[in-house]
Amino acid sequence: MKILKYFLGFTSLFWLTVLILVFYFHKSIFAQTIVGNVYDITTKKPIPEVIVLLKQSQDRISAIRTSDAEGNFHFENVKLDEFIIQTQHLSYEDKIIKQLSFSINDTLILDIGLLPTAFMLQEITVEGEKKDMELDAAGFYTRRATRDGRFYSKEEIKEKSNTTMRSLLTGLLGITFKREDNVYYFNRYANSGMPIRFYVDGVWIDQDKFDSMQRYSGMFGKQRAANPMGLNAPPNPIEYINPLEIKAIEVYSSMMQAPYEFGGGKSPGGVVVIWTGR
Repeated sequence: MKILKYFLGFTSLFWLTVLILVFYFHKSIFAQTIVGNVYDITTKKPIPEVIVLLKQSQDRISAIRTSDAEGNFHFENVKLDEFIIQTQHLSYEDKIIKQLSFSINDTLILDIGLLPTAFMLQEITVEGEKKDMELDAAGFYTRRATRDGRFYSKEEIKEKSNTTMRSLLTGLLGITFKREDNVYYFNRYANSGMPIRFYVDGVWIDQDKFDSMQRYSGMFGKQRAANPMGLNAPPNPIEYINPLEIKAIEVYSSMMQAPYEFGGGKSPGGVVVIWTGR
């Protein structure tokens, strides 16, 4: 009798374990897909380079995509029961679509119409402060008011900048340029092999343009070997920027300071965000 009870108990536990495994296996196989298109409401034309955020909640981002030349984007293997889609573009108003959901083994198709920014004036004045419209749309003033970091306006840059981008970076911002690496570092990371992550107008610019100079992975980041055979490296990509065209600069000397959209938590060497008038 005891043997029978033990057998029945073991059998129940076995089938319960099987059901749990089948549930998770079934859920992983039938993960959902989101397929979408963003377009201009006024012209009905697709909008490229729209940042599309898939959010689990208002403050928690699960994935980020950018629309292609036809305005298309997609998220695969979505395993959220309910989620939010948010779009961002400098020339269009943000759009937030809440309480989206779909059934397992389903594809959600979204057509998202965006409204162009109502006012295309270059500058506006709010509460006595002269603000650049594009910088305001990019969130520069909000980050300056709410985040740690250093923020420089066009006027401050003009006062401090010399004739080259290198002199601006090493002078105003206190950044080190290592000639043997052809790379910029914050002073504290100059010997640790963790270069600065640069963004220009919201786009990441890779400093590793000189392919002959190899890097190897270190514990805290990549490290660069010495310039092979004394070759003259081409200018660092950042040095192609004309300092007189810069509208503003954001400086985050640690990865914990940097916002999520600019490599926050993923850039151990710090982040510099440059906004130009192009």
